[in-house]
Amino acid sequence: MKKINIHCGTNIRNDCINIDTRSEAGLSCNIQDSYDLHFEDGSCDEIIINPGGLESISKQDAAMTVDSWKKCLKKGGSIWINFSDVRPLFNKVSYDRMPLEELESIIYKTKSLWDMKSVKGLVQLLGLSLSSSHYTDFIGVIHATKD
Repeated sequence: MKKINIHCGTNIRNDCINIDTRSEAGLSCNIQDSYDLHFEDGSCDEIIINPGGLESISKQDAAMTVDSWKKCLKKGGSIWINFSDVRPLFNKVSYDRMPLEELESIIYKTKSLWDMKSVKGLVQLLGLSLSSSHYTDFIGVIHATKD
């Protein structure tokens, strides 16, 4: 079973091919652009996009990038998109009084901001079947499959 772990950072998984655009000290991962994966079409069973992966792509490039990830999936393959959802994040700032420095450290690492509705729309636009969606704190998690 071939699994790809995109934007892995320090989240190195033994059951995956770990991909990031940079290497963390002492960690082993494949350094490559996650926008254009170097895998044959239909060769992957599962793709995991870690928080920061989707946010590192401009909204203009998002559909093309997610479509390239979809092409790598086998029929019936799964894609997990984990992203920092701006709505609960801003609620945390407004209501829970998250320190502005913490918010800045999250936002300055991004090229685009997403919410659950827009990521679901992107998944559906590309013809992926939405299996589930939920939140873990301010991280949105979407699971979709390729029909």
